[in-house]
Amino acid sequence: MISIQNTDTERLLSELEKLPYFTFEALSRLSEKPYKQCWQMVNRWRKKGYLTKLKKGIYTTKSYYGRHISDMDYIPSIASILNPISYLSLEYILQKHNILTDATYTITSVTTKPTTKYLNDVGGFYYKSIKTSLYAGFICKNYYGITVNEATLEKALFDYMYFRPIYNRGRVIKTDVAEELRLNLEVFTEEQITSFSNWCEVSGLRKMRLVNQNFKENIWKKI
Repeated sequence: MISIQNTDTERLLSELEKLPYFTFEALSRLSEKPYKQCWQMVNRWRKKGYLTKLKKGIYTTKSYYGRHISDMDYIPSIASILNPISYLSLEYILQKHNILTDATYTITSVTTKPTTKYLNDVGGFYYKSIKTSLYAGFICKNYYGITVNEATLEKALFDYMYFRPIYNRGRVIKTDVAEELRLNLEVFTEEQITSFSNWCEVSGLRKMRLVNQNFKENIWKKI
């Protein structure tokens, strides 16, 4: 823990350093002080370099961050802290499974809330809004008490194509979409292909049916 003089402050920081994040409400309960004093404490701690702001009203200690930064699940879990009604998807999941050839360093998620982004000292967190009927296809994990939702590989691919514009004037897409976007889709299993196809049908979008047809004709016919 960072060495400081005030005993009460040391005790508080010692408790906060055990938590992945904290809010003003949590600090008020822990310190038994009113919000105004908590706000003053947080500002003072930030100036001294003890805290990192994740977004308005949500913070983490530099000590906790330093202990967990090498954990590959830590930074993605922050996406769930910033917006609990979301799941990791899109470029982040595709890169995690080596589907994307091009590297991306942001954390991408899908939500039913408005499209938004958060940029902080930890990284960039991007959220795209999807309709409620398509807010599914993810598994729930637990990271130090934080519920982290993560899309299955096929749902991440669906989301990626769902939000990506596909320019097409006819009844078929004439280009090889996977090759054009540099997607390594050969690793998909038959079960994952079926699941992706189902999502395309559920979406009710002609574009997604054409994308599915394109993948099957150019990539998945070999599987």
